[in-house]
Amino acid sequence: MLIAVLGLIAWLFVTNPLLVNPSMVVSRLEADTLETPTLMLMAAMTPWLFLMCLILLAVVILFAFTAVANERRLIQIIDDLAADRGN
Repeated sequence: MLIAVLGLIAWLFVTNPLLVNPSMVVSRLEADTLETPTLMLMAAMTPWLFLMCLILLAVVILFAFTAVANERRLIQIIDDLAADRGN
């Protein structure tokens, strides 16, 4: 999965660097060579991308709490089985 994400980033750098290269966007803005439709699209999509990143972060945190709770439950089962064998 990580290799696929890195491959996607590399592919975007080659095919559409405005999506992943902030320095190119800044240089294009300073040179006033960024097309108006592209600028409008980027301005419209930025809030959505930010919200999706926050939702993704929330899901990762939820998965982490779920994994910790599951780990506690399994450790308790192991401790109960070890206590039963000791008696």
